[in-house]
Amino acid sequence: DRIDVRGNTGGTAKIDNISVKEVTSFSGGGLERDAYKLVEDTANSRHRCTTDNIVTSSGNAYTLSVYAKADTRNWIALEVYGVGDRMAWFDLANGVVGTKQANITSSEIVPMANGWYRCSITLDAPSGQGMFGVFVADEDDSYSYAGESKGVYLSYLQLEEQASATSLMLPTEEG
Repeated sequence: DRIDVRGNTGGTAKIDNISVKEVTSFSGGGLERDAYKLVEDTANSRHRCTTDNIVTSSGNAYTLSVYAKADTRNWIALEVYGVGDRMAWFDLANGVVGTKQANITSSEIVPMANGWYRCSITLDAPSGQGMFGVFVADEDDSYSYAGESKGVYLSYLQLEEQASATSLMLPTEEG
């Protein structure tokens, strides 16, 4: 399955110890229409989706955002993969930012309709490429744990080369 990542080059998701299921049980429009459910497996490991390497401009600000909703898990984390201290956790049950590691410039959770939140992190790119990802987490500041086949809903993962998340940029063509 694919989660679109829009930014300077786009990308395709890689999955580790998680299944990605297209949600078809929601009726109506809104975020549910294009949502995916990430369900962790039972491995004692990280449960995540990451992009392929995306070319970045070293030192420039990048913002990664996703629309998320709690299901049987309440926590997610956003990360720039491959460099230390670049994660932030989000509590989807209470609408608050959890732990924010040192190299994250800012993190934000904004309430939307029907239990959805827009979660985002901003940081200065440390090098000329990076992988960006979202984790299902069992609690704050946790990224590796024994999974229990629980999950969260996600929609519209978006990467932007700027210091804040802007309006949702929907793809104009399939693929």
